[in-house]
Amino acid sequence: MKRFMKFLLEQETVTVEHGDTMYGLSKKKGIPIQAFLDANPDIDPKNLQIGQKLYWSTQQKPKPIPTKPPSTH
Repeated sequence: MKRFMKFLLEQETVTVEHGDTMYGLSKKKGIPIQAFLDANPDIDPKNLQIGQKLYWSTQQKPKPIPTKPPSTH
């Protein structure tokens, strides 16, 4: 039971909204798409449904999201 509770506490969720894609959510949350896929094996990433909940582990370290594109000289 403790293991299950730890699993639940180490999860974050996002609720799919109109227009969301797996790629977009991945970028928005800074989480690799594979992290979503691993945590949601029953989800079809090409057929997300509004209101559907997606989970991922809080142990997955988010990638930093750049605030502006790198300048080119």
